[in-house]
Amino acid sequence: MFPSGCFVIGRGGEADVHLDDPTVSRRHASLSIDATATATVSPLSPGNPVLAGGDVVTEARRIMPGEVV
Repeated sequence: MFPSGCFVIGRGGEADVHLDDPTVSRRHASLSIDATATATVSPLSPGNPVLAGGDVVTEARRIMPGEVV
């Protein structure tokens, strides 16, 4: 489980959540978790699709417990 805050997901060394995948950009998406453990994922560039629950995420979207991102 992540603490509250904002985390960068990507392939770059500066990413908080590192994914070693050539289809992932260095700064692909952000994951925000608030004090109530509500998680939101947001793409960091229009050219970097993010999938959540089988849907393409184009703007900030709440992530439900157990949902795959």
